[in-house]
Amino acid sequence: MKAFSRKTISDEEEKNLQKQPTFPFILDETSICYVYSCKEGGKELVWISSKIDVISYIYDEENHTIQINLKIYTPFGDNEVIVDKGLITIRRLEELSQYGVNFHPEFKPLLYKYLIRKIENAPTQQRYASCGWNQYGNFLGFDDGYAGNINLSMRQTSEQYFPMLNNLMIV
Repeated sequence: MKAFSRKTISDEEEKNLQKQPTFPFILDETSICYVYSCKEGGKELVWISSKIDVISYIYDEENHTIQINLKIYTPFGDNEVIVDKGLITIRRLEELSQYGVNFHPEFKPLLYKYLIRKIENAPTQQRYASCGWNQYGNFLGFDDGYAGNINLSMRQTSEQYFPMLNNLMIV
């Protein structure tokens, strides 16, 4: 749908749109729209924003921070960015425009509601830069969230792994 546009839809079209899992938010290739009830009756499909997908919800184990991995669709191509969760608030939503998000200011609360819904359904990813156990006795490392500079890709047995790990530990 074109930016900043509205389109009156029939009851039949609304029933077809209800099949989308994000209803009343409707996604197409380039935008996010909303099925809006008019005061005088009937329904409208209203453009809210350029398309944004939430790829993952990232929790940094060491810093105890939360970030959101977004995929933003722009006319110049797709842009994948990681933003601080504090950016996803009504007051700071305008800052998404620096990453290529174009949205209608009148429907900012709807865009916020859409993003919160997508974040709640996004897969959670844990990140950390060290390998071993933290002060709470939880093991860190050896999954997709490890972002440190040690190559952990080698498959080893526990007989090979534990002596190597003990050499890395400070006693």
